[in-house]
Amino acid sequence: MRLYIIRHGDPDYEKDCLTPDGKKEAEALAKRMQNVEPSRLYTSPLGRARETASYTEKALGLKAEVLQWAREWNFLTIPESPLGRVAIWDVPGEIYQRVVSGTYDSSEYDGFVPETADVKYAFESLSVQADEFFSSFGYTRKEGSLYRIDSHSDEQIALFCHNGFGLALISHLLSIPYQQVWCSLWLATTSVTTILFEERTENFAVPRALTVGDTSHLYEAGLPILPRGVKANYF
Repeated sequence: MRLYIIRHGDPDYEKDCLTPDGKKEAEALAKRMQNVEPSRLYTSPLGRARETASYTEKALGLKAEVLQWAREWNFLTIPESPLGRVAIWDVPGEIYQRVVSGTYDSSEYDGFVPETADVKYAFESLSVQADEFFSSFGYTRKEGSLYRIDSHSDEQIALFCHNGFGLALISHLLSIPYQQVWCSLWLATTSVTTILFEERTENFAVPRALTVGDTSHLYEAGLPILPRGVKANYF
């Protein structure tokens, strides 16, 4: 089984839809998906993801199923940090690197609270719901990032979602701390992350990232990579 984690196109966040640039990105993505030919489409319930998916729906003649649990984690913010209101996945990398290494001292970063019960609950909820989803295709999560193969699947699944959520899902699948993924990776708009459920033995599949944040369809279409979600010195 292959899973394509796709971020929505360039967004108008206030209207929860795509900008004119985002529509061009979604068109280029749809052409790419025609070559990939996923067998199933899924989407976040939010407008920007659903609109992005609509271009691929039309190109493939498929209908995307809405997954409520794939919505962006907009409720996870630090409202009054030294940088203003900050999404939990946009906490500066120097803080998350210290969290992961166990050297974080909140007194050094007054106003940042990167670890909250809400974050842990959201990640645990994602893990449970994602694994229920994968089990419907014959893969049951065991220890670590191992999935027991109850039945082999050749499905190719495209999931249209978001930057923060998509990175958290990658974290879960690859068993990498979500703080590390949030501060080390970035998903450009309409980028495609390909996860293969690799079956080297008869009993277990292990998720493997074949590509992360691939934007080759934008290059092919002559479109720029827009810095949505990169917070500093992008050029």
